Amino acid sequence: MFGGTRWMFRGIIFIVAVGVAIVQRFAGGDPNAVTTLNLKPGDVFTDTFTDNRNHWNIADSERVRYVIGNGTYAITVKRDNWATWPGPSLLFPENIDVQVEATLPNVDASVNWAMGIAVRAATRDSDARFYVYEVTATGLWRFRAHLDSNEWKLIASGKVGYFVDPKQTHTLRLIAKGNSFTLGLNGKQLIQLSDDSLPSDGNPKYLKLYALNIETGITDIQFHNLTVLVPQ
Repeated sequence: MFGGTRWMFRGIIFIVAVGVAIVQRFAGGDPNAVTTLNLKPGDVFTDTFTDNRNHWNIADSERVRYVIGNGTYAITVKRDNWATWPGPSLLFPENIDVQVEATLPNVDASVNWAMGIAVRAATRDSDARFYVYEVTATGLWRFRAHLDSNEWKLIASGKVGYFVDPKQTHTLRLIAKGNSFTLGLNGKQLIQLSDDSLPSDGNPKYLKLYALNIETGITDIQFHNLTVLVPQ
């Protein structure tokens, strides 16, 4: 297997390349509407973060900062022991194959952090129920379910096997299909597992990116080149 914001929809771009439909969004429209992407097997959704056409959360507060542009969606967590999970104003199929690149070029070596991908969120608020796959600065990975604002369920965890250098670009991948989940890092599969903590109901769900500042310091994660497929 391995080798909160909204807006009014104005259209989808389909670019046929090597037999694949590449789906993007037109910029503009009402930022208070949500669009459902009816992706089919073979379609590819991409976001290169050159602009905010997909209306990701943008904010700057005492706790977090979200900035988008120039090919980067930057999530800065300023508060100790604080996690955040912003996302676009798009609903995706429940079964998806998500890949994104991430780097932390401005993080001090003493800071402990985690970066990840969250899928199957029914809402965009802090109480959203979702699955999250994350990798930490110390070379650990975890797969968890966020059941409500104060409850997390650890489903599986393990060691990546090497130091996750924050200055290097790392590619995170999460495949969700039914109750099966596959986690990958830098082109290598970490684990394939099954879980039904959040049963599939057939309805489209939100996708989020995840950042955690563990203990002290400031975590600044820069995400690049998001790709979403529908697994066969």
